[in-house]
Amino acid sequence: MSYIRSAISKFLKTQPPARIIALGFALLILCGAALLMLGRTTFGDPWVFEQAQAALRGEAVPETPPLCDRVDTALRQFRLAAQDKGEHIACLEARKHFAWYLRGVAHSGYYKEKISAISTMDEIERIADGIKRDLG
Repeated sequence: MSYIRSAISKFLKTQPPARIIALGFALLILCGAALLMLGRTTFGDPWVFEQAQAALRGEAVPETPPLCDRVDTALRQFRLAAQDKGEHIACLEARKHFAWYLRGVAHSGYYKEKISAISTMDEIERIADGIKRDLG
């Protein structure tokens, strides 16, 4: 059993997220399961809900948006959090959440390090501009 689990894990690590979602739903249907939990895959990837719904409808699974669009979504999230909870709490939350949006992005380590020390909304904006300029 562990050999099978290992083989499946190796295979999935080489697949784009949209294909993994489609495979997950195919297994769901074949096994007759009543539900599928997306869990942590949703952190920093709110588009997974749209992808999951498309897979359930049997439609083509849309690709994850380009990095610049994902960073803009993260910025919107942090601005709304600042309005709702204040700048200090929003920045503390952004330290964790912003890194999620960069999951799987090549060469993002420098920015993840910067993100871990965010203390103002201005810093968030500067880091986002740098990410879009250098990685997007």
